[in-house]
Amino acid sequence: MKRFLLFTSLLFTLFNCSDELQFNEHAFQATKDKELWKASDFSVSVDEDGYLSITGALNNEVVTLNVESTEIGVYSLTNANSTAWYENEDGKGFTTEYRGNGEVMIERYDVVNQTFTGSFRFNAFSSDGEVVNFINGVFYQVPVVVKTEVEYEGDLKASVDDSQLEANEVNTINENGMIKVKGMDVDGSYIELRIPETTMIGSYNLNEQSVSGTYAVYGYANGVTSAAQYGTLFINEHDAVSGLIKGSFTFTTLLPNSVSVENGSFTAYY
Repeated sequence: MKRFLLFTSLLFTLFNCSDELQFNEHAFQATKDKELWKASDFSVSVDEDGYLSITGALNNEVVTLNVESTEIGVYSLTNANSTAWYENEDGKGFTTEYRGNGEVMIERYDVVNQTFTGSFRFNAFSSDGEVVNFINGVFYQVPVVVKTEVEYEGDLKASVDDSQLEANEVNTINENGMIKVKGMDVDGSYIELRIPETTMIGSYNLNEQSVSGTYAVYGYANGVTSAAQYGTLFINEHDAVSGLIKGSFTFTTLLPNSVSVENGSFTAYY
């Protein structure tokens, strides 16, 4: 234990002495693909089972570190229990769960002030094989926030061929064990995602015959629908207690009414 504490203290001393990574009272930052990435908003949430989510956001970019415990220690980001997730400014998702690697070190949990301090690094991959690299990551005195009831139903947006669908109405229901998220644009076109309520953080195929049961449909404004032939759904947060699910998606639908849906993202409450 003494050697571990000495190592972590040295680690944070090095971070503080770095020319690129500097912080004062609170911070969530790292070197992303050789550039300084410093979150403007950050928070920690802990669910009733003790799972920890540390989130940093910069404009439309989001990094989420999901850790299986609040205990001090080092957690490998190579399994379903502890993962890193990155969503870029276009809504494209990257995860460490299947091809990635990395680790999160929790150095301190301040019980009085309800803050967490530690470090992280990871390589995360998108569904099409693109990789993003975060090193020298630090979360310093990031506060725990308590989830409260929201006053909106969520959001959903995506690029559909050469146009943008940004739902002005999102309806979500949990029916017979299936979460159905439907985001409708002002012209009547919509995207519907069907997600089993047991779905955990990770990536899943999007088609009607998917083993996971995940499925997607695009609906034209004239009432014609076209089901996903292939695609990928990333779930980066699912809290069944509060009824929150969020992630990103991309898919291509079947002929003869085929469309290409890219850079999709959603947040839904059920």
